[in-house]
Amino acid sequence: MKRKKNKVRTLGDHERELRIRDKKLEEEAEKQRLALYDKKRKEGKRLKQNSPSTIQKRGTNYCQDCGKEKPIAEFYAYFDDFGALIKIFPTCKICDRKRHRGNRLIIMQEQRKLCLEYYSKRTKNKQLRCSSCKTKTFELLTLFDSRYKNNKAIADEKIYRKLVNFNYPDIKYKILCYNCAFQHIHQETKR
Repeated sequence: MKRKKNKVRTLGDHERELRIRDKKLEEEAEKQRLALYDKKRKEGKRLKQNSPSTIQKRGTNYCQDCGKEKPIAEFYAYFDDFGALIKIFPTCKICDRKRHRGNRLIIMQEQRKLCLEYYSKRTKNKQLRCSSCKTKTFELLTLFDSRYKNNKAIADEKIYRKLVNFNYPDIKYKILCYNCAFQHIHQETKR
């Protein structure tokens, strides 16, 4: 009886598999895009796919989010050295800012929630509440670092981001509500 040899996968094999998978995903995305394009055309909606030179000649572009026709100055755009339009973003600056602001707030709230839950498990009572006044309102809670004696003691967006990125380092944070945190700072600065 002959033994079968196990085929050893090499890095090249893995790269080929990834390329095949990516090609299939691109083909599916292209099919979906074409289907959406046909659907809009059948509904009679105005298609907003123009070349940069056409947009520059017209001087306006359509925003995909708000659907309004606006001047080029209200879009993020790239121009070459001779002033020709190279690329223009599909959404206007206002809609783009709204989208990014909303995403940033959602991410920040999620990071804050993760940090508060992690550091509440390390406390004695193992509950998400203020260690001084025992309030449980999530919106009022924050992390408090007693090493500082000013407003740096209260965690902000940057602190939450760093704690998540560095996998919650062993720093002794207290969970306090904002009232108790500011009261603690006030008492420390009086001394």
